Amino acid sequence: MISRHQQLHHGSAAVLALLALTLLVLTGCGSDNGDSTETKALTHAQVVKEADAICAKEGTEASSKLSSEIKRLESSQQPLDSSAELKLVLAINIPAIEHIANGLGELNAPPEDVKELEAVATAFADAASKIKGNPQGNYQDPYGEASGLAGAFGLVECSKF
Repeated sequence: MISRHQQLHHGSAAVLALLALTLLVLTGCGSDNGDSTETKALTHAQVVKEADAICAKEGTEASSKLSSEIKRLESSQQPLDSSAELKLVLAINIPAIEHIANGLGELNAPPEDVKELEAVATAFADAASKIKGNPQGNYQDPYGEASGLAGAFGLVECSKF
């Protein structure tokens, strides 16, 4: 049987543990300078690394989805005609390019890189918009401008589109 002293001691320990956890959580929130919205700009090398990671991730995911969909169409003996290809591009490639544009636009680039990185992000967004706006258009290289700007910025993965 537990004595009244043991019950109080056990209850006090639980309350202290809960208070300690609450204090830990509260002191872990926010930033050291009191302004939780301000973040330090990345270096050029960090921007390149993060941007290429975004492009590689989206490119890999889109390729995987396209491959799966093509296999699915082939196994169901549905023709992979231009209409089916267009649907795949609109359903898979365009969202991937839009994610790239958004991801690049959200990177906290150093001041000297902001305009150039914005130009890359905008070129990807423009390519996606152009294709969505005129899906039947005959595009030689819809991502050419974006890829060229990405390469000039030093982005390897993003220049592969």
